[in-house]
Amino acid sequence: MNTTPSLGRLLAALALLGLTWTGEARAEPDDSGSEIRWGNGGKKDAFLYNALSTNHQANPVMVSVPLKDEYYASTTPAVELRYQLEDPNAREFMKYLVSCALEKGQTLSYKDRLGEAHTWEGAIGLCPEWAKDKASESCQKWVSACILARVNAYGYRVQLMMRGEHPSAPGLTPRPTVMTDPVLRYTRTRVESLLRCNAAAPGASRDCGYELSQREPQNPLAAGSVGSCKPGMDVELGVSDWSGSNMVFRVCEGLSACDSASSLAESEDPWGPAPTARFSCPRTGTFNVMMAPYDPRAGWGELKLKSLTSAAEYPAPEPEVFKTREGAFFGTLFGPNAVSPKLNIYVDEGGNVHRSVNYVQGSVYPKMYACNDPMWTNAEAYTTNRLCALMGQNCMAQPLGDCANFAKCSMAKDNDHYASCVGGDGNTYPEVITTFLHRPCDVVHDPQACGHKYYPAPPANK
Repeated sequence: MNTTPSLGRLLAALALLGLTWTGEARAEPDDSGSEIRWGNGGKKDAFLYNALSTNHQANPVMVSVPLKDEYYASTTPAVELRYQLEDPNAREFMKYLVSCALEKGQTLSYKDRLGEAHTWEGAIGLCPEWAKDKASESCQKWVSACILARVNAYGYRVQLMMRGEHPSAPGLTPRPTVMTDPVLRYTRTRVESLLRCNAAAPGASRDCGYELSQREPQNPLAAGSVGSCKPGMDVELGVSDWSGSNMVFRVCEGLSACDSASSLAESEDPWGPAPTARFSCPRTGTFNVMMAPYDPRAGWGELKLKSLTSAAEYPAPEPEVFKTREGAFFGTLFGPNAVSPKLNIYVDEGGNVHRSVNYVQGSVYPKMYACNDPMWTNAEAYTTNRLCALMGQNCMAQPLGDCANFAKCSMAKDNDHYASCVGGDGNTYPEVITTFLHRPCDVVHDPQACGHKYYPAPPANK
């Protein structure tokens, strides 16, 4: 590794910020095989310092060839791409690129010189045609916006909603339900209650043998999901179609699964009346459900739940869960002059990763832009936390300020998300992705940076 003195100082600064220099962060779908809604969990260092997008030779070649296995193999005719996926940061970047660009059923596979295989799956489908041909300029911009929307400085595991005026991608259309996340946000560890039981442990309060709330493509009413409620109000969940099932359920705060000690409520013995659970709506205004058979050795039954009070909606549609409009992302990561000349990362023929990194004032990607929703009370601090590795330096995009005033973003017909924005180059970009968060502080570290005029920032303890 080629580490210059300035890079050493940068690494130290990154460490103080809680970032890691190498290593692969979990992307969504996670390694457990459990799908969740589009996640913002990519680590910023993999986005800023990798041997693909921040490789001056590889970057423009990536978009000039199909997103196919043979173009990244050691025998590829595109010599600029040869061996570059041996960089772990490049592999992390590729996870997000493939999931944004390709649709379900499309994949990209790579085997390194040690024989280790890697496969990345498509999901959102912003330009599935890239699997067969070079990426169009519009495709490059959609994918760039998608990747940037899904990266945060600290690698927190965060669910979000993305909206955009893409002509065909279903991933930018609101869903009727939101899935429970089986992994905790900060520790990125799987909740113990979702693991297999090693011994008999009947009842709702056991910390093993629970099912994830919703596994696609199951009917969410039959499997559970995330609900919304009015903070402080009494909520009761009950069965909408009781068939004498032996199932029990647990209610957790927020979007993540939980163990018994931190649950909001657990259902009663299923052998009596139809099971119900009562709880006070938490300050976050959201809850989720986990399900399991009363006895983990028994088979799974069917349990359809609904809210028995007007204080809650269950399951809740996606816009009810992700209410905080964060801002917009647009521009491009790809093509000539898309990367600052002050850094270059590449893998040589011997498999050595070379990282030439210096301080970059502003954005590492000068053609990538971001703007903030006007509801943030300290927009400059939020943007710095969200986009930059250092104060105003080595940022993922050029921050343009208020989306409406400075980026001149126009609203879509539903007046909910942005339809187009003007970049720092004066060009209008219709390939805009607007992001919505569950809570204002979801993707930043400093609570002073995420003040919001409309939605308060509750304690981030989940």
